[in-house]
Amino acid sequence: MQIFALTSKKLSGLRRPVLTVGTFDGVHLAHRTIIEEVVRRARKSRGTSLVVTFEPHPQFILDTQTAPPLLTTQEEKLEILSHLELEGAVLVPFTRELAQMKAADFVKQILHHKLGVWEVVIGHDHAFGQGRRGRLKTLKELGSQLGFKVDAVEPILYRGVPISSTRIRRKLLSGLVREAGEMLGRPYSLSGQVVSGNGRGRILNYPTANMKVQHRKLIPANGVYAVASDLDGITLCGLLNVGLRPTFGGGARTVEIHFFDFRGSLYGKEINVQLIEKIRDEERFEDGAQLSEQIRKDEQVARRLLASDTLRNLHCTEV
Repeated sequence: MQIFALTSKKLSGLRRPVLTVGTFDGVHLAHRTIIEEVVRRARKSRGTSLVVTFEPHPQFILDTQTAPPLLTTQEEKLEILSHLELEGAVLVPFTRELAQMKAADFVKQILHHKLGVWEVVIGHDHAFGQGRRGRLKTLKELGSQLGFKVDAVEPILYRGVPISSTRIRRKLLSGLVREAGEMLGRPYSLSGQVVSGNGRGRILNYPTANMKVQHRKLIPANGVYAVASDLDGITLCGLLNVGLRPTFGGGARTVEIHFFDFRGSLYGKEINVQLIEKIRDEERFEDGAQLSEQIRKDEQVARRLLASDTLRNLHCTEV
């Protein structure tokens, strides 16, 4: 997949571009359905399949106070898109000026003039342009004027309700990572660098890696999760704890990982951890011995969950 940066000039070499437009945070199953339709139509018309997406998330420009935490960073989003058989992704810098652009002007100046659009595929409820006033009807009217086709994809349902990035965020913030993963089509993941901690995990005989999660990334509800991570060609399984460490007096919120059967050093490494299922809420214990015993029980539960995981075929490596 080729990455295109939108400039003042028209992008050349794009034959009959068939495209979709959106933020695509999460690249969930509904997003994938739209992209699959883009790819199918582009092949049928011998055109170029494209996704047009924005960076940063528009809400960070419009109102940082209400901006949602991200399901996928830009790097993660592009990595996922690269596996969906698209020929290109056009990155549009989202600015206050762009936010004020009327829907018709966005279509004429960017989709028509700069990209030479042949066909547009969008979700049934897609909105765009100033005040999100542009809708499917707007696109179809403009398509008739400018000479491109427009079609919409029906909603993809999960348990009877349309899948959306907002709905997935709510599941994660409630700790329901398995349900979120089912809507994403893959386990939700956290990425970041392993940084030094206070060493309490080793004292408890459960050494942990403290993870500095990527900026603006959504961290799910506090609690203990069964997780898996692919690292240097092996699959590590373990426990992830999100919380304030109340047994030791609380403090800043942390993300700590204990990998089963692993005794190496992870400090300084960039790791990606997939959250399979929440095991329990965060709790306060009387002392380290009680906490250590609970972690032992958590490990037993996690091993059973990971062995029967249905989101991915896990083969945990003993190191």
